[in-house]
Amino acid sequence: MSVEVDEFAGDPARWNDFVSGAPGARFSHQYEWMQLVRDVYGGEPHYLAAHRDDEIVGVMPVMLRSVFGEGKVLISVPLADECGLITDDDEAEQALLKRARSLAQELKSNRLELRQRRPLPGTESEISRVNMEMDLPDDADVLWEDFKGKVRNQVRKAKKSGLTAHVADDVHATVADAFYPVYCENTRDLGSPMHSERFFHEVVDRFPNASAIVVVREGDTTVGSAYGLRWRDRFAVPWASSLRRYFKMCPNNLLYWELMRLAIESGCAVFDFGRSPKDSGTYRFKEQWGAEPIQLHYCHCGGSSLPDGGDSREGTAYRLFSSIWQRTPLPIARALGPKIFARLPI
Repeated sequence: MSVEVDEFAGDPARWNDFVSGAPGARFSHQYEWMQLVRDVYGGEPHYLAAHRDDEIVGVMPVMLRSVFGEGKVLISVPLADECGLITDDDEAEQALLKRARSLAQELKSNRLELRQRRPLPGTESEISRVNMEMDLPDDADVLWEDFKGKVRNQVRKAKKSGLTAHVADDVHATVADAFYPVYCENTRDLGSPMHSERFFHEVVDRFPNASAIVVVREGDTTVGSAYGLRWRDRFAVPWASSLRRYFKMCPNNLLYWELMRLAIESGCAVFDFGRSPKDSGTYRFKEQWGAEPIQLHYCHCGGSSLPDGGDSREGTAYRLFSSIWQRTPLPIARALGPKIFARLPI
């Protein structure tokens, strides 16, 4: 039987059943992810599915978004480090890629971008970013002994400085009271616009069994916090922040150690630190824990290449914006940030 590709219009549970068992699938391949992005930030989701004899043999979720400087862009998928085409069937891969290209033309998209771990034929592969991840043992004590002395000493320093780490019981309340305020200040200080608070509450609502928040405090003051997502055998940390004025106390080190302990307790085998530009500061921080880089291929079809090695946030205009944004009063940044964020190609 030949492969046919259509826009999936069936029960979302059937889509998720395929994704849950597909090698290479990621959290954001789940049907609900693009629904969430659409509802919070806008965009037009399309769920491409390859079928053979009524059996799903491959999927490619794509979303049309309007972004600064480019207009319409078709991405698989927004707000995800990697989430491209998944299939182990060559015929299905070719059929999905062909249909995605034709869909981009139908929607008058200026560019098609597929975010994954391998290049695709007929695409231009942008390779400035890697995903950092680490295999986890079954026992946190074994992991602790595997760390370099410097890493263990930084965690000890955080504890000796009076910092404590806690796993949130009420994730919704912790988003508002602890996670989001620290996340906003840190993101502003980095010169980047931030997610809306609503986005994180929606993640909790739509993925309640996957969401976890760890908070680091000095007394009653929150100095660091991270949002983790558990799925299959992976524990991913897409959002982690600590206040700069507390950096000398090593809050990030205690934060990540507690996240790793939680991941092991949850039965996860892989700790996913998320993407980083090669040889950046975040890359080196993740590498010290023992994380290994996995090359990401952001495969482009149509349109011009992104500036300065592929990330529009490294262009001259964005660097100018960042320098101004870092000096923006926090209440103004919190009000405007999500509106700007909604138009970035991320």
